[in-house]
Amino acid sequence: MISLIKHFLYEEFDEFQSKFSAIMDQKIAEKKAQRMVNQITDIFKYEKRLNNEELNSDVLGVLKESTNQKSNISVVLEDSSEAILRPSESQHILSMFDRLNENNQINLINNLVRNKTKFHETVKFCSKITERLN
Repeated sequence: MISLIKHFLYEEFDEFQSKFSAIMDQKIAEKKAQRMVNQITDIFKYEKRLNNEELNSDVLGVLKESTNQKSNISVVLEDSSEAILRPSESQHILSMFDRLNENNQINLINNLVRNKTKFHETVKFCSKITERLN
């Protein structure tokens, strides 16, 4: 670093540029290496979350509340959008939920709360299937 300053002060610009480029290349390589480590760490954290997903019981509470109160409920989804949940839809979802294994229950709830499109697709699917089964 001192030689870099010396080259700059004595106006040895070729040497300065060479040293400066070498230092910058080293710093960039260090940042890239750290970023790679961070990305790999994030991937493993994400994979761990996927493998350890648990059922969101809050969602079940909202579904049961909607059914019991026989009133529409506005729900805020993971993407911060809002959707209206009707009591009849809640009944269909709960009916479908009861017929699924634990992994599929988790998938159902995750799809229900992901975003507005997935919410409506899930509600439609549950309604269609439970009406056929009943």
